[in-house]
Order: sequence, then C-alpha cells, then structure tokens
Amino acid sequence: MDAKEYDRIGDLLMQIRSKWDKINPKHTLEQRIHAYLMFTIDDLIKYNSHFAELDEKGWL
Repeated sequence: MDAKEYDRIGDLLMQIRSKWDKINPKHTLEQRIHAYLMFTIDDLIKYNSHFAELDEKGWL
C-alpha cells in the first residue's frame, strides 16, 4: 500500500473514534464495552502508523 492508503485508514479510524467518543453509556456493561472499544480503536490507529512506517522502510 502507499502512504495515501494508510492516511485514509487513519482518517477513517479517527472518524470512528470521534463518533464513538460522543456516546455516553449509562450501564456498567455498556461503559466497559465502550472503554474496551476506545482502547481497541486507539491500538488500531497506532498499528496503522507502525505498519505505514514498516512499509515505507520496505519491510512489508
């Protein structure tokens, strides 16, 4: 993939994160799921950046 594709993926993940962040769960289980998904989205953003760097270096 080229840099544009990694940027696009990063932008989409950030859009999902911003929309998900606006949700205010009321129940304990919903709060746990919300926290887990925020954590997962943050990790996906980090991995996307890491993969872009590896691809730039020719490792992927």
